[in-house]
Amino acid sequence: MFWRAAAVIACLVGAASLWAVHEKVYRDSLTGLRREGLISAELDRSVLQSELEKQRSIPVILADDSEVTTALTAPSEPVAHAISTKLE
Repeated sequence: MFWRAAAVIACLVGAASLWAVHEKVYRDSLTGLRREGLISAELDRSVLQSELEKQRSIPVILADDSEVTTALTAPSEPVAHAISTKLE
């Protein structure tokens, strides 16, 4: 009878230990995934911000382009086609 009780207690302690280890690993994994997600989101935000800044500078750059200003002041099909080709 004593051995049965000891075996049951040992099984309960083992199960509790496995559960505790599982919880620790699970929480650590979630923390790692959360950290990776935040880092990835920050990198994506930086890339998007960089692209937006690049796009915001286009009007300033085109305003200084003599071909663009010529096309806007004296529009013609050949000039428009040349600018379109240039911008592609």
